Parts: sequence; structure tokens; C-alpha cells
Amino acid sequence: MNYLPLCLALVLPGAALAQSCPTSADLDGGIRFAVDGENTEVFTRGTGPGVVKAVFTDGGGSRTQSLLAQGIYLLEAKSLDDDDAWRSAYAFEMNADEMPLPAPGGQASFAVVMSGEGSFEQERQDYRFGAEEEKVLGGCRYAMIPVEIEYGSAESFMDILHYLPDLGLALFVESRYPDGADVYDYQSVEAVE
Repeated sequence: MNYLPLCLALVLPGAALAQSCPTSADLDGGIRFAVDGENTEVFTRGTGPGVVKAVFTDGGGSRTQSLLAQGIYLLEAKSLDDDDAWRSAYAFEMNADEMPLPAPGGQASFAVVMSGEGSFEQERQDYRFGAEEEKVLGGCRYAMIPVEIEYGSAESFMDILHYLPDLGLALFVESRYPDGADVYDYQSVEAVE
């Protein structure tokens, strides 16, 4: 009996599935994530070196855009809705493409100048990178480095990100407050066509 056709039949569907999972090259056209069953977030390359743009759309159609240095450090957040215009900007002490990529067990700290609504404030941001894990999004598996961000201006406030090195971006998965938390469940991923 010739086992080659049987082996190919078993191997090729898995290979095809793996090939359909987005890679960092797909940032040129966009990588879309389904979030909490009714929201989406699309990541694309930004216009400057080391910048990734993310557009979050909620189930009602409201959109928020973020610019992220190295796909992780927030440079700007703004509403894309005409009836709810707002913008916040964050200035770090180095260019976006010079900022450190997350490494398991590493950390980074920055003095950040924030601007919004006509005022400026400075705060310290401390980033801690955890041990590498695996994150499954739909049928796609990615290496993931958990990131904890603490803000010097807000005690007991922390954001949690999941950095996906193979995609060059971080997913905003949780904000923790003294009296609770907001959690976001990223369920699937696909390249935008």
C-alpha cells in the first residue's frame, strides 16, 4: 500500500491552515481581530518608522485610533467620530523605532509627557515583560509575551497587554483598577483582504 498520498492528505490541511494565519507582512494591508464578539480592531503599519496604527470599532460603529511605537507604546489616541472629538498624545524620550522590543523577563521605564485638552502632564510608565507563552486566536497560534504597565501618576492602576512578536503588535487585554477591571477577549485573527 502506498502511504504517501495518505500522509500528504493528513499533513497538507494543517499546513494550509498555518499559512492562512497572518504574519507581520500582513500589516501592510491590515490584520483584523475580533474582540468580545461584537467589536473589531485592525492593525496596520503607521506612516513613521516603528509605528503601528490600530483602529478599534465597537459594535455601535464608534471608532478610536491609536498610534503605537513598536506596536506597543502608546503615542496617540483619538476618536474618529465627529460627534465625540478628543485626542491625547504621549511623548517619549526617544524615537518610535528606537524603543525597546519586549523581551521575556525584561523591563523598561520612561518619563512620558502627556497632552490632551490643552494641558500637559508628566508621568512615569513602568513596563514589565513576563515569560513567553502561547496565545491561540481562532485557529492561529502565536508566541506571546505578557506586558504589565504601571503608571506613576495613578496608584493601583495597571494595564495588561499581550505582545505578539510574530506580528509586531500588542493587544490591549485588561485594565485593572482598585475597584475592578475591564477585560477584552480577542477571539480570532485574519488578514484584511
